[in-house]
Amino acid sequence: MPTLTGNTALDVAIGLAFIYLLFSVLCAAVQEAIAGIFDLRAATLERGLQNLLEDDGKLGTNGAPSAATPAAAPGAPSQNLTNKLLGHGLIRTLYKGSRVPLVGRRGPSYIPAPMFALALLDLAAPPNEDNSIAAVRQAITDSPIPGGTKSALLSLASGAAKDRDQLRAEVERWFDQSMSRVSGWYKRKTQIVICLLSLLVAVGLNVNTVSVADRLINDDSLRSAVVQEAVKSPLKSGETLNDVADQITQVQKLGIPFGWNKAPGDPADADLSHHLGRTIGGWLLTFLALSLGAPFWFDALSKLAGLRNTGPPPKLG
Repeated sequence: MPTLTGNTALDVAIGLAFIYLLFSVLCAAVQEAIAGIFDLRAATLERGLQNLLEDDGKLGTNGAPSAATPAAAPGAPSQNLTNKLLGHGLIRTLYKGSRVPLVGRRGPSYIPAPMFALALLDLAAPPNEDNSIAAVRQAITDSPIPGGTKSALLSLASGAAKDRDQLRAEVERWFDQSMSRVSGWYKRKTQIVICLLSLLVAVGLNVNTVSVADRLINDDSLRSAVVQEAVKSPLKSGETLNDVADQITQVQKLGIPFGWNKAPGDPADADLSHHLGRTIGGWLLTFLALSLGAPFWFDALSKLAGLRNTGPPPKLG
């Protein structure tokens, strides 16, 4: 067994980082596909709007309120402010209809703060000849919007706002602060999906860190080939599933031991029942590595490759 010193240890680390990067990008591509199919960004944004606007109205087909949502009585606060906002002309141009009719989801994945502020103020206090802050405050007070939104707008109007334009700027800042929290919601959702996919990849594709490391340590030619592939790889974020699959196939052809079609007598995974601890431990290490995400391994591989390119330190004396 080779001694893990010098370039050998560094090359093994580069090889593992490259394998983790490949499968991390695979997980990221699948997660993006899932998010696109089920409009997860739009769903998260809708939830954030409902939370911001104190509105529990559900979205129906083509922007109409859900049949389960009762119509508000005349003069009563609207229970569908989110629907009205998403149906406003400024916002409606930002999205198409649902790609999943059975889900009934539709809506934009992103709303610029200026458009949100203009649309909300248009609903709460339609513009007229008098744009003084007193007139705007009175219009907001008389509007049928939910109490939480009304109190928030009145509070903003009572602050630094001197007229409608300054109030709009305050509403923009309020929206941006709220959307930073919504971004955190979406990141947590995607991290859960990435973790589930990481586990599925580790077990389903039999990506065993222990077996891969063992092969890299003991096979000089394979280690060299993998390092060369890692250095020249054009892999980047945003790859399609087909692109990632092609990259993984290329690496597998080099001889990296993953997948279930092992050669007869392969010492790494000859019999799952005889190597249960090694297999589960290897899967766990792979799961933990992939759950760190593709950006982490992009950065790690770049730094490791940089260390390798610097070469050994010069001899003194």
